[in-house]
Amino acid sequence: RVVAQQRRHLRQVFELAHNDALTKLPNRLAFQKIIKEHVSANETQPFLLHLIDLDRFKAINDTFGHPVGDLLLSAVAARLKAAVRPTDIVFRLGGDEFALIQTGGTASDGGQIVARRICRLMAEPFEVAGHRLLIGASVGSAGITADVPDAIGLLKAADIALYLAKSEGRGTSREYNAEMNVAVGRRLRLENDLRLAIEGEQLELHYQPKVRLDQGARTTGYEALVRWRHPERGLIPPGDFILLAEETGLIVPLGEWVMQRACRELAARADAMTVAVNVSAVQFKRGVVAEMVQRALILSGLHPSRLEVEITESMLMKGDALVEEQLAALRALGVHIALDDFGTGYSSLSYLERYPIDSVKIDRSFVAKLGTAPRAAAIVKAIVSLVCELDMVPVAEGVETPEQSAHLEALGCTMAQGYLFGRPKPACEIWPAEERAVA
Repeated sequence: RVVAQQRRHLRQVFELAHNDALTKLPNRLAFQKIIKEHVSANETQPFLLHLIDLDRFKAINDTFGHPVGDLLLSAVAARLKAAVRPTDIVFRLGGDEFALIQTGGTASDGGQIVARRICRLMAEPFEVAGHRLLIGASVGSAGITADVPDAIGLLKAADIALYLAKSEGRGTSREYNAEMNVAVGRRLRLENDLRLAIEGEQLELHYQPKVRLDQGARTTGYEALVRWRHPERGLIPPGDFILLAEETGLIVPLGEWVMQRACRELAARADAMTVAVNVSAVQFKRGVVAEMVQRALILSGLHPSRLEVEITESMLMKGDALVEEQLAALRALGVHIALDDFGTGYSSLSYLERYPIDSVKIDRSFVAKLGTAPRAAAIVKAIVSLVCELDMVPVAEGVETPEQSAHLEALGCTMAQGYLFGRPKPACEIWPAEERAVA
């Protein structure tokens, strides 16, 4: 009996050491042991490794609290385990990281089918503690090959594939190949170069005019748009580095540089021109926006009424208290707030009622169809009427032709911007030298 009790005790100790207490899945310690065993037996029993990283889990955890986050992780574990074969093994590696060993699988016979199924399953809503939660997952997959001969190489390969899947917008899967090393190296170099660009003198602002349609297209302000002039690659468009900046957190120092430079350059002008600056959701989540804006106004001497902060609806969707506090602080400073790209995404009318918004920018996709698609005109007219009724200013984006401008004016839209009125240009090409701030 003593020996039997000791054996039971040892089994319990082993299970506790090798299983995750929350999800009851094998943990990282068990994973390290089992992956080595599978690598040794790969010639006779091939397998694939899938690394799974949950998308938007941190936001759920921060918004609803750790108890709901723990229940969500348990629900994720149960859904993953129910979706695979009995011979496959699901692990929780820690936090919101999971892994799957797909036994009997190779890259050519269904590895990506399984990975895509995982992405699809994780994108379906979870009902947890009375909440309907939407997350998602990114998956990186790899198998043993000549380039990936051992457990360490396999983990590295799957991690590289996962890194690229997340960098491509999340909710996707990628399977490792040797060319990915080049892609990851290029991305890491770009990240390092961006750090140096923010610290150095490689960034510059271009300004696109905003005009009053009801006053003969008179320019009343500008939108500040950041550009990166790389010493070797030349001018890099924002689409190639803004997402990278958000993913790495570099958007915080980058955003502060943009805000301070825009305020300083506009403050030097004697007229009452305004400047609009885009602010990322990442900056709002970090809680740095109100202080950053106040600092830029003090350093530049720009009157708050001449600054407009442009936000997107994605940062309003969750009703985050931190976002609300910062928007209220911006309003208290006297800064104007614009809701960008309205008409896409959810475009909830509750945003207009709940938040201190001064102007609404009508998405360019509707403007481009004016004159050719009657429904687009009806949508623009409805948005303009609603915005004006709420005592806000409608602003049309992407105006490129005189016909579009005439349609907008007839529909009651008073403000616009687009290539018809001017492309984004550096300050030196727009304003005389005596009107520009000293860099």
